[in-house]
Amino acid sequence: MAEHILLTENPKPLNQLRKAIPGSRGVGSIHLATTHRWAHRGIRRKDGTLVKLEVIRIGGTVMSSEAAIRRFLTAINETGDDSQQTSPTPSAKKRTAERMVKSLDEVLNGRPVACASA
Repeated sequence: MAEHILLTENPKPLNQLRKAIPGSRGVGSIHLATTHRWAHRGIRRKDGTLVKLEVIRIGGTVMSSEAAIRRFLTAINETGDDSQQTSPTPSAKKRTAERMVKSLDEVLNGRPVACASA
């Protein structure tokens, strides 16, 4: 189905489309391999869904459209209600677990217990 949409959206080679997307640090444009990676492997969002760039192969050329690039970039940057929260770092998780173990031991044993760290 996406192929039919792409055909009506003036498809262009990925090499041409990538030049309109700024590279890291605002220098140059993204590498051609990046657009191929978006099309073949996609990008996994925080909610676990996989988003791929819509492409069509015409002859030996992989093509997409500016509209498909916009849809892809919008999809990977969409934020849900809970996605604004950042996940805790491993050290924060460890501290929280240690506090929970200490609190549980105090409640169960009536005395503080030292936590073993890895």
